[in-house]
Amino acid sequence: MIKNKILKTNFAYDLSKNILSKGEIWDNDVIKQSIEMILGTYFGERLFNPNFGSELSFYLFENLTENNGERLLNSIINSIKTWEDRIEILENQCKLILYPNQNSISLTLIYKIKKNNTISKFEKRIIF
Repeated sequence: MIKNKILKTNFAYDLSKNILSKGEIWDNDVIKQSIEMILGTYFGERLFNPNFGSELSFYLFENLTENNGERLLNSIINSIKTWEDRIEILENQCKLILYPNQNSISLTLIYKIKKNNTISKFEKRIIF
């Protein structure tokens, strides 16, 4: 006998809410999840939108230095500006810290949610 299993997926947004009547979702958790999706998507990975994503994967085997670390941060900011129009990135407060001995970076993005002018932070440690 085969038992039916209910698959659980963790969404940042409560899917029981009626999003059709409210229009676009401005919840901070949803925005953070969107940023994760942008960072984790390679250019060309989305079949019908090959320009979606970020250059983060291009730096996977690079020897990260201060110069290309700054280029990577600018590239990440530009990708998020392109694909996440619910927020305004506060570029002068964003930072990327290199940990070459640990093959990782620490990314901090400060942004303002346009709808309610709330300042929020996206932080992620990325291990290459």
